[in-house]
Amino acid sequence: MPVDYFILTYAADRDSRAPHFLKGALSPKQVGNYEDIGLETLQPCWNEHLGRYDFLEDLFFVSREDDINLDFYPTADGFLASDALVDTLEKFGSDRFVFRSVAMTNEAGAPNSRQPMNFCQVIEQDNAFEYSEMDIDGRYHSEIDGPNTLDRSGENPSVTACISIVLKEGLPELFSTRQIPKLTWVASERIKQDCEAKLLIGPFFIPLNDIAVVDFAFDGPGGFSKTAPHWIEKSDFRRWGEKVDRQTMFDPSGDDAKAVLEKLLKG
Repeated sequence: MPVDYFILTYAADRDSRAPHFLKGALSPKQVGNYEDIGLETLQPCWNEHLGRYDFLEDLFFVSREDDINLDFYPTADGFLASDALVDTLEKFGSDRFVFRSVAMTNEAGAPNSRQPMNFCQVIEQDNAFEYSEMDIDGRYHSEIDGPNTLDRSGENPSVTACISIVLKEGLPELFSTRQIPKLTWVASERIKQDCEAKLLIGPFFIPLNDIAVVDFAFDGPGGFSKTAPHWIEKSDFRRWGEKVDRQTMFDPSGDDAKAVLEKLLKG
C-alpha cells in the first residue's frame, strides 16, 4: 500500500493555540538575551562530516516568553519536540532522528515551558526524488513561467522550480531533505494521524501533492521578485491572481537593484 507523505511545518496562523513565532533561539549555553545567540555561538558545534550541528553538552532554548505551551517548534537545523512528539517519532520514525533534552528558559534564566522539551534532528535522506518522473526541463508551466528545473551545482541536485514532486518508493516514514530547499521534514500519514490524535500544538502537515517549489516571491501589485528557491502551497497561485512573468521580475542581485542601492548609499 503506498504511503502518503506530508511536509511537517509549524502551524503559525493555522492553530490559535500556537504562538505566531517565539522570540528565542537554541544555544549550547545559557545567555541573558536571546539576541546574543548568533551563528558564531553555534558554529563550534557544526560537524562537517555529519552535515549538521552535533551538540555534545546540555542545550538551552532561551526566549523572551514566560510561558510556552508547544509540542513542536523549528529551530537551528532541527526542532523542539515534547516527549509526546518524540514518542510518535520513535514509534514510526525508528532510527531516523536523534534528540537530546533542552532546558527551556526565559532571559532571566527561569523555566518557561509547561512540559519537558527536546531538540530533535531528522537524519538526512538524500536522493528522495524520482527526477526521471518529474519532467525536468520539459514542458512549460504558466504558474512558474517555465519548466521544472534543478540546481545541479551541488553534490545532490535540488529543485529550483517545480509544479509537482515525485518521491521514490520505499522511503522511510520520516526523513529530511534539502532537495526541497532549504531543509524540509517529510512525514507519513501515520505520523500525522498520531500527532493529531494527541492534539499536539505546533506541528502542521501539508500534503506533498499540494506543494510547489518556486524561485520568486509575490510582491502584491508590484508583481514578483526573484528569491532563493522555497516551497509554497499551490493554493498561493490562485490567491495571487496575477500571471508570473520572468521578463519583468525584479532581481535583487541584478544591475538595476545594485544601481539603486549605490544611489541610496551615496545619499
